[in-house]
Amino acid sequence: MLNNKVSKAVRLAIAFGAVSTAAFSASSFAAEDEGVEKVERIEVTGSAIKRTDLEGALPVTVLSTADIERTGVDNVADLMQQLPSMQGFTTPSDSVGGGGGGIATASIHDLGAQYTLVLLNGRRLAPRGSGSTIDLNSIPLSAIKRVEVLKDGAGALYGSDAIAGVVNFILKDDVDETTITGRVSKTQEGGGDSWNGSITTGFGDFDKDGFSVVLSYSHDEKDRLAAVDRDFAKTGIIEFENNNRNLYFFNGSPRIILL
Repeated sequence: MLNNKVSKAVRLAIAFGAVSTAAFSASSFAAEDEGVEKVERIEVTGSAIKRTDLEGALPVTVLSTADIERTGVDNVADLMQQLPSMQGFTTPSDSVGGGGGGIATASIHDLGAQYTLVLLNGRRLAPRGSGSTIDLNSIPLSAIKRVEVLKDGAGALYGSDAIAGVVNFILKDDVDETTITGRVSKTQEGGGDSWNGSITTGFGDFDKDGFSVVLSYSHDEKDRLAAVDRDFAKTGIIEFENNNRNLYFFNGSPRIILL
């Protein structure tokens, strides 16, 4: 009889301990759920290739949507010119005697457009025509979410076309409204006027609908600006001052300079 009472007491103690443990676990999970903070989805662009631990941080410049808007530019080529690593090294499509074939390319540190890799959402783009360079004008500025610029050689990861660096354009993927923009630019002396118009719209939610579609269109036009439209460029003779001395720069052959 005594053994039965002891066994019953032990069973009750074990059952009470199990119920207490379950209740404590449930309250602990509830407390953890209340303390969890939901964050937005984080998109990481990277590589699965193994790297050594001796490598240091790479010089990467990131331009957000707000940074792009503050520049006031209306196309991707002008945006790239705002970066110190590419200032003056981006070949415009309308330069005098540039022979660019109507395209604008990027060249980090002036090592050549063929050594600057241009990516779209981390993927390679098809080159323009029979060449190996990417036309920056083919990417609408209004569709860009951010720009990531690697200002150091990445040939070991991407190949020989990334010796100078990499430019990665990340496009918008969460557009749920229509945005229309327009810009008009006029020069004080006339000539070289330009205007730009763009429209961006989208629909669908990838998390809810399983798809997201973003449409963007941009159109640019620029008037011709000839050398004869400016007095300092008519004759090929440019007068300037340096260290309190009046100097003259002659552009062209002396036998064909017009005075």
